[in-house]
Amino acid sequence: TSSTSSTSSTLTSTLTTTTTTTTRNMCTDCTWHESITSFQTCTNSPSYPSSWDEYPMARAYLFHETPDECCDTRFPQACTVVDVHASTNGGGDGDGADSEFTTLGPRNLDDFDGEQRGLPFDFGTPVAQWTLDDTVSYSGTSSITNIPFSNITTTNSTTTTNTADLTLKISVGPGPYTIRCMALLDMSMPYDFFYLEVNGEKRNSFFQRINGWFPLVTGMGPGENTLVFRVEESDVDHQLVGERDVSYFGSGRVWLDDCDVSGY
Repeated sequence: TSSTSSTSSTLTSTLTTTTTTTTRNMCTDCTWHESITSFQTCTNSPSYPSSWDEYPMARAYLFHETPDECCDTRFPQACTVVDVHASTNGGGDGDGADSEFTTLGPRNLDDFDGEQRGLPFDFGTPVAQWTLDDTVSYSGTSSITNIPFSNITTTNSTTTTNTADLTLKISVGPGPYTIRCMALLDMSMPYDFFYLEVNGEKRNSFFQRINGWFPLVTGMGPGENTLVFRVEESDVDHQLVGERDVSYFGSGRVWLDDCDVSGY
């Protein structure tokens, strides 16, 4: 009888200990997370997929209370910290995620599936202008798309912008190098248009919707290159052209998928 009582007490103690160690910090107020635009970087940037906020368990896994906790969890070997508030307010050394050129190898692909980015795209800093979209894709499960102008608030949170920029700052070898993205265009004049700009030079401009996905391709020179994929609202008075007919002029959205930067 004494042996049975001792065994029962031991089991009860073990079960109690197991139960009290399953609590997880849901991190509802945490701001530090892995950057979606820069390699091996933890940041407090507001630029991240909206789906990360939709599920409590996602926040518990993806967000952290401090930059050190983020780095220790995500990139324990090598980690860069980008504090967007420090760079915005004039503090820090100014080397934010939007001011760095990432050196690429001969082949670099981003299919926008999963959490890891294959190319250091800046979705908009400090305000997101592009976002991941898991409802439209050329391959896999996701692509990226511009956020409608009316949903992009500027830094003073009272006005809207008439452009949506997706920026890629990269440094490449002697080349020649090209970038190739699969594109789906659902915008049209007189409301909006889309173009790809390389180092301030417009390379590809589109003013009408195109049915189906197609390859968007351009080249670049050796060294540092700044590529901007821009959806821009036209300066035509919309009161003159009337309310937008989405079935004819499109939704004003552009999608990109399977972006490949390659050297030959």
